[in-house]
Amino acid sequence: MATKPNTERKGMTMNFKILGIVLAILLAVGGYLLYAQLGTGQRTAQAPASTPAVSGAPAPTASGMPAISITPEVNDLGDVSMSKGTVSTLFTIKNSGSGDLVIRDMETSCMCTEAAIAMGDQEGPRFGMRGMSSPPPADWSATIKPGQEVPLKVYYDPTVHGELHGPVTRVVRVYSNDPNRSYVDVKIELNQVH
Repeated sequence: MATKPNTERKGMTMNFKILGIVLAILLAVGGYLLYAQLGTGQRTAQAPASTPAVSGAPAPTASGMPAISITPEVNDLGDVSMSKGTVSTLFTIKNSGSGDLVIRDMETSCMCTEAAIAMGDQEGPRFGMRGMSSPPPADWSATIKPGQEVPLKVYYDPTVHGELHGPVTRVVRVYSNDPNRSYVDVKIELNQVH
């Protein structure tokens, strides 16, 4: 049996070393990007997957600082039947600050869930899971005056996951110009049945 010349073996060894270095660099870059996307890395699997897409959110006004609060933190929808289709529930967004609260973006943790803010008798666009639903108009925003409350309507469509039975938790993330809380998460919980 013939052995390979020494130079050919050295060339193959060098190729494997280069391949190993390239793979290590790709893994390091991928890990960094994943860490940057997840923020502190403490997000649960149910939380929305991306960081705020709000650029140029207004700074606090000279008249004061906005402060966002959403109640309740969790809404329990009880049993939700696939045969009855989409259900909805309401949360309340309040500006407890002294400046205008501006909401320009929201997202949900799953395609089965959408959220919309109602201003007066007009419901705004529905926001869903980033990258999986149609993006809302780029120029949309909701301005909530100090002391004002507006409804946040959350929709859940059980038919999106027809195979799913049992407990379900979904997250809605609302981004604002509150300088102390750039976003607030609220949850819906339910038991999906036939």
